[in-house]
Amino acid sequence: MNIGNGNDVFIDQHLALNIGEKIRGYEPIKFDGGQFQIKDPMHSACAVLLVTGFGAGKYARYYGARLPSRQELIYLKRVDKNSAKKPMKLPTPVINYKPDSFGIRGVNQIAEWVRAKAGGLLVLGRSWTATVEDDHILKTSRNEYYTDTGFRIAQNVK
Repeated sequence: MNIGNGNDVFIDQHLALNIGEKIRGYEPIKFDGGQFQIKDPMHSACAVLLVTGFGAGKYARYYGARLPSRQELIYLKRVDKNSAKKPMKLPTPVINYKPDSFGIRGVNQIAEWVRAKAGGLLVLGRSWTATVEDDHILKTSRNEYYTDTGFRIAQNVK
């Protein structure tokens, strides 16, 4: 892992994350002494933004998990009756969202990286930039990041 020009973080020569300012005044992560550090403890419960699909996948695998599939996230979006009609302003800690019937919080709040059927990655969900409109899916490179796209991890039920 190395920090490239600016605040771009590379793992195995792939762009994984930008640790710079996400939204004006919101720069939650810093890299100091060879370690990532969270600047404000409140941000440890907020969505990780400016992460690439590659970085999100690496994070999930590190913890023995995976990114959810497109079908899984679409299902959650359809059954989520507690979703805020109007999105909360970022950054918002996940605990501020009401849990859905599965206990999952923050569905339908920001766009998220998901796995596609063919093994690729997609951005799915609500986005407040021109990246994704409404709930449309954007096929994208796993080496791109966006100011309003995060991810969640999933595990298979045994």
